[in-house]
Amino acid sequence: MDKYVHDAWLYSSILLPLILYHDSLLLQWTSQPTLRRVLDVHTYAPICPYVIGVLTLYFQSFMPEIQVTNKPKEANVTEEVENKPANDEADKKDDKVLIKKWGKEAIDVGYTVLPKALLQGQARLKISATDLAVLIHLIEHWWRPDEMPWPKKARIAERLAVTPKIVQRSIARLEEEGLLKRVNRFNNGRRVSNEYDLSPLVERIKAVSLDMAKAKEEAAQAKRKAVRPGARKRTQAAA
Repeated sequence: MDKYVHDAWLYSSILLPLILYHDSLLLQWTSQPTLRRVLDVHTYAPICPYVIGVLTLYFQSFMPEIQVTNKPKEANVTEEVENKPANDEADKKDDKVLIKKWGKEAIDVGYTVLPKALLQGQARLKISATDLAVLIHLIEHWWRPDEMPWPKKARIAERLAVTPKIVQRSIARLEEEGLLKRVNRFNNGRRVSNEYDLSPLVERIKAVSLDMAKAKEEAAQAKRKAVRPGARKRTQAAA
């Protein structure tokens, strides 16, 4: 958009004075003497810079969204950052909080969001420490909701400082527990790294989250009952 506006403005700034000058000459030759004096080229041509100045002021003041800029767009470091909405106020506030916690250097590289239910419900999901670490690395590669991750087991093993066999066994256990599905991928007939469908994990996390929310609400109700008038009498009567 900026390029087209820039080109249009450049050409119009050159052609507009020429068109006005040409028209003024034609009017001088074809108009009545009185009109020729009004539209004399020496009084008509100086209007051109003022017209261009007014249009420039209009573009800069009332149409800032299409102002021309020569600043190059900064390359995103990670795909997670690339996919984040640039104008989302909520995300900007979250980024500010994270920058205060971790520092701008760490957040600029990118970050991964994890549901609290995944960490607090680890025992319920029957995930060992190694399995959880592998699962987190799979989630770290899950950038778009409709595109499941397909990282290489060797890459995850290198990051975790373990062997690819350990990563493979963890992935197999995660599949046995119904937290993911392995999908074969091929490139030109050659088998490449698996795709890992995490939709089963999402459903399990939903169930854990609902139970956590229910337990929180029940605890809040119990606390409200404990501070209501007559709670002490009811407790003594029950004893």
